[in-house]
Amino acid sequence: MTRKPKMPGGCTEDSTVYRVQQMIEDVHHVPGLKERMAQDLEAVFSDYGLSEEQKAALREGAPPSMLALGVHPILCMQWSLVVNEQVRNHVTVDQLYLREMEAF
Repeated sequence: MTRKPKMPGGCTEDSTVYRVQQMIEDVHHVPGLKERMAQDLEAVFSDYGLSEEQKAALREGAPPSMLALGVHPILCMQWSLVVNEQVRNHVTVDQLYLREMEAF
C-alpha cells in the first residue's frame, strides 16, 4: 500500500481541505490568479472544486470559519491578507518582504 504525502495541515491530496489550501497557496505562485479572483471569484472556486461550505468560509475570510474546515492557521492568515484590506493595513509583512526582495 502506497501512502499519499501529507500536505499542509496534515491532510492528504484527496482530502477536501487540500483543495482550499492549494488554492490559497496558488494565489501567491500562479501568475494571474489573484487578478482572476478579483474579476470572478466564484469561477475560481469552481475551478478548485470547492464545496458551498468552503466557499462561504472563504468569502467570509474569518480565520475561525476556515480553521473549522481544517485549513492550516498560516494559510488562514495568508488568505486574510488577500481578501481583507484591514488585515493588510495592520500587518506589514508584505511591505517588509518587498523591501527585502528589492535588495536581491
